[in-house]
Amino acid sequence: MLLNSFKNLLLAIIFLGTTFSAKTQQPILFDHLGVEKGLSQTSVLSITQDKNGLMWFGTRYGLNRYDGHHIKIYQYSETDSTSLSNNYVTSLFSDSKKKLWIGTSVGLNIYDEKSDAFKRIVSQSKNPNGLSSHVINCFTEDRKGNIWIGTLNGLNLLKNGQLSNITKFFNNKNGDGPFHNIRSVKADQQGNIWIGTSNGLLKMRLINGQYQTTVFQNNGKPGDISANYISNITEDKNGKIWVSTQSNGLNLFDPSTDKFKHFTYSAANKNTIVSNTIRNMVVDDAGKLWIGTLNGISIMDTQKFTCQNLQFDPDNNKSLNQNSVHKLYKDKNGSIWVGTYFGGININYPYTTAFTVHNRSRSNSSINNNVISGFAEDDNKNLWIGTEGGGINLYNKATQKFIAYQNTGNANALKSNLVKTVYFASDGKLYIGTHSGGLNVYDPKTERFKNFNFSNRNEDVPDEISAIVENQSHRLIVATQRNGIKISNPEKTEFKDFKLPVSIPNSAKVKALMVSGSKTYFGTTNGFLIYDENGNKFYTALDRESNHALNYYVNCISKTKTNEIFIGTYNSGL
Repeated sequence: MLLNSFKNLLLAIIFLGTTFSAKTQQPILFDHLGVEKGLSQTSVLSITQDKNGLMWFGTRYGLNRYDGHHIKIYQYSETDSTSLSNNYVTSLFSDSKKKLWIGTSVGLNIYDEKSDAFKRIVSQSKNPNGLSSHVINCFTEDRKGNIWIGTLNGLNLLKNGQLSNITKFFNNKNGDGPFHNIRSVKADQQGNIWIGTSNGLLKMRLINGQYQTTVFQNNGKPGDISANYISNITEDKNGKIWVSTQSNGLNLFDPSTDKFKHFTYSAANKNTIVSNTIRNMVVDDAGKLWIGTLNGISIMDTQKFTCQNLQFDPDNNKSLNQNSVHKLYKDKNGSIWVGTYFGGININYPYTTAFTVHNRSRSNSSINNNVISGFAEDDNKNLWIGTEGGGINLYNKATQKFIAYQNTGNANALKSNLVKTVYFASDGKLYIGTHSGGLNVYDPKTERFKNFNFSNRNEDVPDEISAIVENQSHRLIVATQRNGIKISNPEKTEFKDFKLPVSIPNSAKVKALMVSGSKTYFGTTNGFLIYDENGNKFYTALDRESNHALNYYVNCISKTKTNEIFIGTYNSGL
């Protein structure tokens, strides 16, 4: 039997208060990082991760470094030549040599970790051998270790990443050439350099020492690129090239025909991309394509070409917090970082998509109450769920449907729908502690309930049951809130009082029980006790520092495989 334990707390949290259905796709959940946590501004334009695992965010008002706990802000200073050249951080890139490149609207910067400062790189306006423009838009690194930098006035090739050896493409003095505005650049696995411009897509390939360029533009013909303003280029795990546009959706390149397959938004089809205005893309560890748009995120299955769309949901504080997405980035652990225009950073950790979430709905086969109080699993791997208001819900894992057991007024039914705890004992029966219906026992063989009412003669309402456990002698120990502790005979047909030592005040209530070997652990509202059945003795847990008895309000108890006991308290920590 898999018995109730503290481990169920995580699953209980997932069941509570969510807005997803079990029949929908796996929910994609986000944590959020904004100005209230130290971010310099909510408009995040660029993201990267450095060699030390630190995250860097470029905003319209400075550069931010995040270590998982704290944010440090770097900004331009007129009096400091080692500060950023400008606060408008357009692009960030960490290369294979562990160098951090920072592009701004007024110059390129390289971060020096030792001095925690920046080296500013001048453009050709001040140095003929400098970069083609001070407006830096994008970076990539090819398989030879060359760095490519896209600017407002052409593309720059830095051989081996050296600023002393720059070759310029699509650059002229006036900055008005047909392909001068470089919006995205991507080096693929085959050695091609893909360049997205405001006037079409280019592919460069080194042949006999010279770069040969192929131009793809929209000329109104079938298979043309869908629009000329290219916003982003990425390559998936299968080597396919995906090209997004500013106004007309997504394109998949077919190398056998030099043509493109188009993907656009359709209001009539919920599986299409969520908007035709695409700003950025990234491929996750599962091979799915994340597409950041003006109106949310689409996650595309690149085999089926169907999308799961994510948008802001005011009823879900784990949803995307703002639909206008500018940047997507996958870190070394597979987490997806989302830079938005007005919502700061959204973070999707891979583990957050591992749960199927169930909540109350109009369906008769859904769980009937969202307030979950306990779990127990039977021998058939079905889950019995206690709720505070909906009685017991039986979840069949095979059918993913729920059956409710409630108080119907029948003598053989559950006595109260306010269930506090559930427990399967060694006799195969389910023991249910309720708020106002005493202890209920469900026999799966007869499908009937039996009730034990622990109230005294002066009480009209049955006692509340807060915890149930079975000891090594197969006796049930039941904690009530008004009439103390009860212990059963091994057959579990009769109960008698089980007295706690006088060191525990009569006013103390037992809130948690756990059995390990011959020992039973009692967590009360005024301390923690251990009862050893073999010696018929109680032991009081002491505080190491004060050597006094622990008088915490104990909510839960759990034991690890290394025999450590963890005690969860009310307002006194762990």
